[in-house]
Amino acid sequence: MKNIHETAIVSKLAKIDETVKIGPYCIIGDYVVLKKNVNLIANVIIDGKTTIDENTVVFPFTTIGLVPQDLKYNNEKTGVYIGKNNKIRESVTIHIATGDENSVTYIGNNNLIMVGSHVAHDCVIGDFNILSNHVLLAGHVKLGDYVVIGGGSAIHQYARIGDFAFIGGMSGVPRDIVPCAMYTGARDSGFIEGVNITGLRRKGFENNHIQELKEVYSIIFDANSLFLDNIKNFKDKFNNSENPLVNKINSFIDTVTAKNIYVKYKG
Repeated sequence: MKNIHETAIVSKLAKIDETVKIGPYCIIGDYVVLKKNVNLIANVIIDGKTTIDENTVVFPFTTIGLVPQDLKYNNEKTGVYIGKNNKIRESVTIHIATGDENSVTYIGNNNLIMVGSHVAHDCVIGDFNILSNHVLLAGHVKLGDYVVIGGGSAIHQYARIGDFAFIGGMSGVPRDIVPCAMYTGARDSGFIEGVNITGLRRKGFENNHIQELKEVYSIIFDANSLFLDNIKNFKDKFNNSENPLVNKINSFIDTVTAKNIYVKYKG
């Protein structure tokens, strides 16, 4: 193919669209699928059952689809799926999943993953997220949509980060962060500062919806009562809300996962 540099090593078994660009010194494994207009700048290694969808750009020294850093992994033929229009910058690492052969580490569409970030096995990342430089996602982390994570932050395994949340730089996130929250700090000494007002306004949400969300936060993070009681009070009051932001909180919290939610609140 005319768009593959002569120094690249590309398996004949890989499925590569004719519009794909593969730069110098890239290495592409047997089970890789590269769809329309994927662009591998140079020195990119892609292995495993990895699929990269249209218009995604991968910058030098990134590795995708190598085996996970998990001692339980036993050479299962798992994979990685990366959606459309993503920008994956230099020296990012994205590992295959653990579990059965249908398991994948999943990245959606229109994400920006900056220099030196790590996406571990079995992570699920939605759409329009920004991972700043050297963000570390441990295994099984789930990000919603429009999440921004500041540079040098680390997210604990199995933690969930809700839609429109903002994680300050150099933070450690030990548990779930509710949608639209601003969080900063080191593990259990961190705190939720309040609602991500600036981010929500930039996305065009109405001021009355944002103000109502602040009321929701005051209920669910009330330090004078038990968190599970706060959740019940919230759901009783806002069960039929027409506010899309409140409904994101409602769908994020249920009785099974409530115990995992980070509750230290400064707002």
